[in-house]
Amino acid sequence: MITPEQLVESVVGRNLCMAYVQEFGKEDETSAADEFRRFLFDVSFVEGASDQGRASFGWDESGKPLSGNELVMAVESSLVDQGVNLANLPGAVARKLDEFDLDAMPTGAAGRDLLRAALTRAVDELHLWGQPLDAEERIAASAPVRAALVRVAAHILASEGAAGWNRPHDSARQMVVYFPGRNETPAPKRKWWQKKTEQPAIELHAHQREAEAIAQILADDAAENAKAEARDSEYRRKHPGREYSGVWWSFPTFTLASSTPPTELGTPKILHFQEDSFGDERASSWHVNPHNLNIYEVAHHTDWADICAKYPRTMTSQNWYTWSENTGRTGEWVIPAWELMARDFDGIHLTTSAYLEMTGAAVPVPDLGTAGQWASTLAGWSPDITYYFAPISVDEDSRQEWHRDEDGQWQPGAGR
Repeated sequence: MITPEQLVESVVGRNLCMAYVQEFGKEDETSAADEFRRFLFDVSFVEGASDQGRASFGWDESGKPLSGNELVMAVESSLVDQGVNLANLPGAVARKLDEFDLDAMPTGAAGRDLLRAALTRAVDELHLWGQPLDAEERIAASAPVRAALVRVAAHILASEGAAGWNRPHDSARQMVVYFPGRNETPAPKRKWWQKKTEQPAIELHAHQREAEAIAQILADDAAENAKAEARDSEYRRKHPGREYSGVWWSFPTFTLASSTPPTELGTPKILHFQEDSFGDERASSWHVNPHNLNIYEVAHHTDWADICAKYPRTMTSQNWYTWSENTGRTGEWVIPAWELMARDFDGIHLTTSAYLEMTGAAVPVPDLGTAGQWASTLAGWSPDITYYFAPISVDEDSRQEWHRDEDGQWQPGAGR
């Protein structure tokens, strides 16, 4: 299981800890959590006031509209009145966290709801495609705040909601999900010579593909990556130091079938936990039929490093800028070559614990070349997700429609 110290070393782990405190009692404007939330908003505003392209406006206590430097100075003045040293904003946030009463956090179902909401927020707000850390994330990454968050992380990891974070793949509890208009390929258009009564072939869902089609997808993905790596290597040679962003993710290709187990609410986890989500409003799910597949478990950073070393795919030229921006590391980058891994395994499962440990962090790959030369990272994954390199089947009668309600919560049914 991930340790509190490891949890606060990743950007998503710190986001989780900060969200956990802020989500508690967020409807109660008199709560300690709401006080911390407003304080953190003001501190982050001042910290981020110089961020390029930041537009700011607001009002003073009398209702007078303020903007730009005028508003920044008003917020700074308010913080000074609260005893904040503007030269040490992270220290002020750390003290607030140290004072926060974690014993007041709910347990049981309410505690699980709180942690699920915090994890949803932490995952959804990630942006691992080369965008620098925002003001709140920079504050959370500072040494004093990281130290204060260790206590929050320990509380989270000891809670009921975190009990299953290191659970391995369970074939009897998997659900596949499709989002209309996103990862369902529409039917091809009818050709001009086809009669109106002739229906064009329907593209299969990912989970309906046979072994030969899956192998072709993996082979095509490998060829495309090799071409992109060669192209971007030439670009780097001609334009040394120029920033650009291309492929930023490290998960298997989009067109493979994937699944997650349900939450305690019965909703598929992928509905709640999507990195930098698309804001989907509707989805369809099916239960995966239990299977006897050889699924590789990633429960720790060493599990990921091992497959990167055994089945290496170089990604340095494609990711040198984006992943350096995310992790602060420069050097050679590698991910698993999925077409090679598929010869030995039928899929790969990432535990929630491993997701929180490695996402957005540099993972050393010591068994590949010179020590310290190679590393990898997680980007674009989801907690507790399984990707399949082999055919799977679903219970067609288990189809369930989902929609978001007015509060943004996923509910069964097609909705309006």
